[in-house]
Amino acid sequence: PSISCISTTTFLNQIQNYFNTNKTLYNNNKTNDITKVLKYNGQEAFNIIKHLYKDSKIYLTRKYNKYLEYCRLYE
Repeated sequence: PSISCISTTTFLNQIQNYFNTNKTLYNNNKTNDITKVLKYNGQEAFNIIKHLYKDSKIYLTRKYNKYLEYCRLYE
């Protein structure tokens, strides 16, 4: 699995602090550097999505179904 988040550097740094990671932030586009992209892949991404959906009662059905599919395939 792969997940990414586009936001300001400040917010993405808070996400990294929460998940105790230190990833490189990439520019979102070439004309400005206001927004950045944070990417997680493989086991790291799977651990994050497991954490996000654990005991969750509110979610987007389409994305939750993708998560369930990853669970079946990845575990």
